Formats: sequence, C-alpha cells, structure tokens
Amino acid sequence: MNDLHRTMFAQAGSDLASEFEDASRGFAACRLKLAALDMSTDGGKLARQSMMVEPVTGGAAAVFGWVNLAERRGELRDHRLVAEAYEERTKQKFFLTRPQFDEALAVVDMLLKRQKVEFTRVVPASAPAGPGLGGRAEPPPPAKSGGGAVWVLLALLILAGGGAGYYFYFMK
Repeated sequence: MNDLHRTMFAQAGSDLASEFEDASRGFAACRLKLAALDMSTDGGKLARQSMMVEPVTGGAAAVFGWVNLAERRGELRDHRLVAEAYEERTKQKFFLTRPQFDEALAVVDMLLKRQKVEFTRVVPASAPAGPGLGGRAEPPPPAKSGGGAVWVLLALLILAGGGAGYYFYFMK
C-alpha cells in the first residue's frame, strides 16, 4: 500500500505492525502480528487492531488482545484464555508455553508503553485480578456516588454565605 495515502491513525497502525514484526524476529516459537488497517480509519473510529501470535512453523494464529492507537487503549489476554480459545477453535494444542507467551507479551508491553497505550489485562475468572506487565488491572465496578449529598452541602454553604453577606452589609 502507498503510505502517502494513509490517514494519520492508519499510518500509525501500519508503523506499529512493522514494529511488532521486527521485535519478534528473535523469537524461536512465534511471530507477533497486528491486523492491518484500511487506508482510512474514519478519524480513528475504525482504528482498533487485533494483536495476534502465530507459530513460526506456520499454522493458525491466536488473537491475544487488541489495540486502538486513536484512543491509546488496548487489552491483553492471559495465556490460559488464549490457549483455551485457540484449542477450541483449531482442535490443536496451543503452540506456546506460558514462559514463551509471557516473553512475547513483555515485548508487546514495551511497544505499547512506547506508544503511550494504556491497556487492561484480561485474566480467567478464577485467577486473582491484578496488574500485569505494566498494564492496569480490570477496572473496578463503578462505586456508588455520594455526589448528590455533596451538591446539597455546596448549595447550603452558598446560601449560608449569601445570607451572612446580606446580614453584614445591610444590618450594620
């Protein structure tokens, strides 16, 4: 594709895909891939790219997450989740051991940090949640807000301040 006609986010995605491929050349068991984007991402609306790992011997790739450079967000999945999905889809054993997978994710972590991408780490429900490889743990559910009480208190303080001002100005 002619890089001159790519939009900003499409070009950034293409550049990151090249970095993925270059960074994984030293791996013995796998190659990192990033799904290609069209020439335009419609202002970033279509900038989400799947991150994949494929065996060097050829065969089916496994999706281990996604990245959106327009939003600077992404998601990385745990080895067990990727292996289970791969084995269910291909009916073959996943080609990476946990240490090999973690080595590949360490490279991805470095590449995403360089792009200032914040990502969440998706782990199996039975696994303890926590930060992984520099990313963030799954966000906690939204806390119930006591915002209504804060606004009532603020309104009372304003009214009290206005009343005191009125008293001191007019009642001297």
